[in-house]
Amino acid sequence: MERLILVVDFGTSNVHVNMVNCENGEILFSVSEKYNMICPQSGYVELDPDEMWEKSQTGVEKIIADMYLSGKAYRIEALSFSFFGDNIIPADEKGNALYHLIQCFDVRGKSQAEQLNLAVGEEKLIQVTGDVCESTSCSSKIRYILEEMPDVGRHAVRFYNIQQFILHRLGLPPVNDLTMACTKRMVDLEHGEWYEPLLKEVGITKHQLGRIVNSQDVIGKVDSYGRVKFPEPVSVIPGAHDCDCGWLGVGVTDEKQDVIGNITGTFEHFGFLASGYRNVYASHPQWGLYSYRGPLKDTSVMLTAFDTSGALVEWFMREIYRDTSQAAYARLWEQAEFTGKNMVRIRPDFGANAGCIEGLNLGASLTDIFAGIMEALTFESRRLLEICGKAKKGRTGRVRIGGGGAKSADWVQLRANITGKTYECMEENEVSSIGAAILAAAAVGIYPDVNSAAEHMVQIRKVYHPDSKVYNLYQERYQEFIGTYRQPHNTECGK
Repeated sequence: MERLILVVDFGTSNVHVNMVNCENGEILFSVSEKYNMICPQSGYVELDPDEMWEKSQTGVEKIIADMYLSGKAYRIEALSFSFFGDNIIPADEKGNALYHLIQCFDVRGKSQAEQLNLAVGEEKLIQVTGDVCESTSCSSKIRYILEEMPDVGRHAVRFYNIQQFILHRLGLPPVNDLTMACTKRMVDLEHGEWYEPLLKEVGITKHQLGRIVNSQDVIGKVDSYGRVKFPEPVSVIPGAHDCDCGWLGVGVTDEKQDVIGNITGTFEHFGFLASGYRNVYASHPQWGLYSYRGPLKDTSVMLTAFDTSGALVEWFMREIYRDTSQAAYARLWEQAEFTGKNMVRIRPDFGANAGCIEGLNLGASLTDIFAGIMEALTFESRRLLEICGKAKKGRTGRVRIGGGGAKSADWVQLRANITGKTYECMEENEVSSIGAAILAAAAVGIYPDVNSAAEHMVQIRKVYHPDSKVYNLYQERYQEFIGTYRQPHNTECGK
């Protein structure tokens, strides 16, 4: 009988439900359900948490049916989760949502962020929580609710994130694992507790934010996922923030490894797990590297990100090329030339309203613009890798890559060529789900620890080595990119 981990992976637009084989990390069954994004006005981004719960039930229902239809004998050993961060749901005393989930991209809390920074002090916030308050911070959003949405604020007994909301729906304690608590950006990083002076200025108590637990804690057993019955009760762990699950899913579990994790998608994330407590933004703010408490005991996540990587490619295909098909994307890669001589330059910082396409002439083609975009995004990848290299003191010979961007062999090879690093593509691109399964497999005793679980469950599909000739062709262009670069404004703590 094959042993499986059921993983429910909540993204910003879809919930992915995966059955992961404990022996080798293979995803045997997979379902994805999309939910609707709600934008009541410019800069406001919301989701309906009840719809998210319903969609996740539908996904679990389908995947259990697929498991039965296979005719094979399986046993579900545990239920684990992966969640996107920086979100808030005001809830009543029964845990019911009083309003929509306010997304990580939502910027309604700008004036509240300014007030909180002034009241607590930016330097103090950086020293304790690892960052200042921003318009996207949960602290700013909560204060906005209390000040600007009084009908909601006066009845809000809890301020859940999506992790807490789902656990409550399962009849379990609505806890925050440490990584998701950190994405609320109100945690004293050194002590792993809520930072009371900030909470006081926001106007809430630590009880309204919920208890903090370890990512691997078994918090109970359930015999169903909502309306979906399991064959037998399964243990539940809270899981972790999706990026932090992703590091485990690509096998980046120890800073002594000469490897950096690269999780691709709408956001481009680079990072690794470091031992002990770190507050790298306080010690080296010029790096643009952030740190917070990790999913493993006595670890910190070291992370940097670019917020418009996959989104910029999608924008070009939709708005400029006017064809979003995979065939069109493949055709552009076939036609594009990557020799370091493209006259089209792209400034990829579209998320901060600083994006730019320059070097156009009457001979420029859409393929040239596409090539310019891919070059610029890969230059940015190299820049972020170099930042991680500073934190790792040069131990960055390899990059483990997962997520949507890893599906393109052409782009992975270009990454290797421009960065000069060896890229290792994972067998399973759903690396956050693999990481969540690894956490669970260790938590319920299938493996003695996470490192052992990762050794068995992380599989490399293909290795891409850099072409030194192409690397040399791009040296001058990369230095030009760095010389004109403007620091992007990250919009998510768990970036």
